[in-house]
Amino acid sequence: MENGNADGVVLESGGRLDVLEGHSAQKTRVDDGGTLAVSAGGKATDVTMTSGSALIADSGATVEGTNASGKFSIDGISGQASGLLLENGGSFTVNAGDRPATPLSDIVEH
Repeated sequence: MENGNADGVVLESGGRLDVLEGHSAQKTRVDDGGTLAVSAGGKATDVTMTSGSALIADSGATVEGTNASGKFSIDGISGQASGLLLENGGSFTVNAGDRPATPLSDIVEH
């Protein structure tokens, strides 16, 4: 990690990466037991979420990647989210004035 930027991090078995406002992560792999948490103003791109992983984010975060269902994204500017798969304690908070691009029933814990 350098200057608030993480590259190529692998998270598993209790590992957690918090991407805070103004910071970023690229090429992050989140395996079984790992957690990626992206705060409003944080950015995580080229994320791979595997079975048993957890994503914690809100609609002010920018996140792009793949999960077991395919591609997913959160646009931190518009607040729109699509393709989210939340499991193992993962969560997505919709900030006031934002809305997900897919119905909430499609992005709840599976």
